[in-house]
Amino acid sequence: MVGCYHRPVNMEVLMTLFFGILIFPKVQLLDVAGPNDAFAAVPGAKVHLIWKNCDPVTTTSGMEIHANTTFSECPDLDVLCIPGGGGVNPLLQDDEVLGFVRRAA
Repeated sequence: MVGCYHRPVNMEVLMTLFFGILIFPKVQLLDVAGPNDAFAAVPGAKVHLIWKNCDPVTTTSGMEIHANTTFSECPDLDVLCIPGGGGVNPLLQDDEVLGFVRRAA
């Protein structure tokens, strides 16, 4: 008979869905807030607002928001949301952002 070894399973991690929302200068606040509310309503969900650092980010309406996770600290995600806004086009030329999106996707 062949034996099997099973690693202990961390049920908290197994039952958790990790959502990420990319924030950036000139992000549309509604495009962050709406998905954040929906994702946060999922039982066991962890929602990460992600940016290069945790400095304030100014939205299109002038409100400042903060990331709670940086690119380097971000866990593996089940869902990555990339909102819209006036700051999207510069992201398309930003190697650090593109590298993060490639890793997280």
